[in-house]
Order: sequence, then C-alpha cells, then structure tokens
Amino acid sequence: MVPARSSLIMDDVEFHPLERGTAAFRSEGSTSKPDRGLLDFADYRSTDGRLLSFERVQGQAWTAAYAQPLPPGSIGIISRASS
Repeated sequence: MVPARSSLIMDDVEFHPLERGTAAFRSEGSTSKPDRGLLDFADYRSTDGRLLSFERVQGQAWTAAYAQPLPPGSIGIISRASS
C-alpha cells in the first residue's frame, strides 16, 4: 500500500491525513536500518482515534503500522524496592 495525499480507507475505516514529510535519522545499536539517512513518513488518524502510519527508508518500499489508542489507566507501573 502506498500512502495517499488525501483520505484513505482501510478495513471500512476512513483515515484522514495528519502529517507527512521527510526526516533525517541516525541509528544506534542493532537495527534493520542504515547508520544514517532519510526517512519519508505519512501519518493518518480516523475519527475514532485509530492511527495509521507509513514510512520508507532511503526510497525503499513503504511499510505500514496500525494502532489504537489505549484507554486511560490501562497501563500500570509496578515499582519493586531493591534489597
């Protein structure tokens, strides 16, 4: 799938453009990306808050990610005292 400049529909949900651009990046550690380069991105949001994001590194094929917002309180942090 290639990101459209206008709205797009996936799984019967309409996503509207949020942000689009190109960013310079630098990688550290073990990644599947080059040490540095350019990354194109396109982000979309549906009216119910779902997110759809596309990215491509150095002109390679686009990859997509899909997410839904978590409700407040759905993540907890447990602190353990050290001995």
